[in-house]
Amino acid sequence: MLRLLFICTVIWICSACSKQIYPVQSVKAIAEEGKTLTIRSTGYGKTSDEALDAAERNAIEVLLFRGLPETQYTLPLTGTDEVAIKTKFKQYFEDFFSGGRHKSFILASVPVVDFDKHGRSEGKITADIRINVYALQSDLETHGIIRKFGY
Repeated sequence: MLRLLFICTVIWICSACSKQIYPVQSVKAIAEEGKTLTIRSTGYGKTSDEALDAAERNAIEVLLFRGLPETQYTLPLTGTDEVAIKTKFKQYFEDFFSGGRHKSFILASVPVVDFDKHGRSEGKITADIRINVYALQSDLETHGIIRKFGY
């Protein structure tokens, strides 16, 4: 009886220490037309709407804080120090992402791969997201996040 309890305890401990898998959201520029940019982004969530919102947020965050190679936006729109910028303009970015203002700069969001549930809790979706970069830059300038004609 004691052995059985010991074996069950060991199995329970080993399963609790199993390797965690952290999904990576991918982003790739698809097309540039004037001041709009189409980005293929992957998002994860419990529902398809949640995953699509994560893909949209991820696309805009990459454009704002990291930049996209092979486009005219290779440098981030706001600057390279994401933590400092988010801290300095905390209220703006809370309203921008939590309040849903980021959606006003998205012209189209078209899923290219259906919602695929992997595991018990999360699934992923890949979408082509078209962003009005001109309007986004104007909004950042208006709120004093970036200077006119530059960073």
